[in-house]
Amino acid sequence: MKKITLLIISIILISGCYDYVELNELSIISMITIDKINDEYNLTFEILNDRTKGEKDNTNKSIIISAKGSTIASAIADGSSKIPKKAYFAHLKVLAISKSIAKTDLKSIVEYFLRSPNIRNEFYLVLIDNIKIDDIYTTQSEENPVVSEYITSMLKDNQKSYNNVTNNNFENIIIDIFTKGKDAVIPVIKIENNKLKASGSGLLKNYTLKEILSSKESNLLNILKNNSLNTLFTYKCPNIDKKITLSIYSGKTKIDSKNITIDIMSEIEEYDCQEDLKDVNTFKKFNNYYEKQFQKDIFDLYHKMQIARTDSLGIGKSIYNNNNNKYQVDDWFKINPRIKVNLKINKEGLIYEVDNG
Repeated sequence: MKKITLLIISIILISGCYDYVELNELSIISMITIDKINDEYNLTFEILNDRTKGEKDNTNKSIIISAKGSTIASAIADGSSKIPKKAYFAHLKVLAISKSIAKTDLKSIVEYFLRSPNIRNEFYLVLIDNIKIDDIYTTQSEENPVVSEYITSMLKDNQKSYNNVTNNNFENIIIDIFTKGKDAVIPVIKIENNKLKASGSGLLKNYTLKEILSSKESNLLNILKNNSLNTLFTYKCPNIDKKITLSIYSGKTKIDSKNITIDIMSEIEEYDCQEDLKDVNTFKKFNNYYEKQFQKDIFDLYHKMQIARTDSLGIGKSIYNNNNNKYQVDDWFKINPRIKVNLKINKEGLIYEVDNG
């Protein structure tokens, strides 16, 4: 038994060393951007630059290779032929697509990457908005020399800070596309002040982009999808042109074809209003006012998804699971469930359980 154990360990160690040696002979593709211009796929590879001895620390940590092709496979082959070493896709971190791809050619892209045995499905699929897709590489800097690493870190950190995108990787997006009665959502990347920013979400219907949600709408969508932690909302004060920012620290949403019920616990992050919240009655009116604001925003978002006919909440799935004979799965947009928001605002040093019933 000891001999077998030692043999297994030896094989693992030898395999590890072999893989390490092989990686030195490969060009590691960390990101691919894809656009389509004049019926031709335009691809760009971001390749990790393995510096050799003697190179300075400020040597670029990644290099960019552009490619074209009439099909995604031919474009990939064209890019691979321009690389001195063998292209290695197993460490792909980001696949970034343009809006034109998301509206017309996403199915071809998805099917190619699903079929490829050399690509893991753990990378991020992101939608690039408000810029030409290759402009994403102009954001390289000494602080962020590898764009794919910056995007990956940004999306992970977003869940702990603003939570204003849907943070799904490629595999989870595909699962939602394949799920009967549910549509997928992809994170949106923009450039603001020459910096990349995760801001908003793209709503899909099957393989087609139907709508792009704003940062605030994406926050609301995350609440509806029971992912409410660390979301921030800024509203105007009831009576003056000042603002209040609410931080959501707890939330629970229940959804079916008849009801959407949302319980939200929040605290005041920033406050410039004039109301004296030490007065209990004033505080109740204040809480009730913003509860209605949330309810209106949720209603507007739901109506927007109805118009786009994209069901990222899985209401059609609920109909399918409950065997509702009155409606088919794709008829969910005809249903207008009752939307009820229960908001409780807690202020540090002034905590009330507010009953707005």
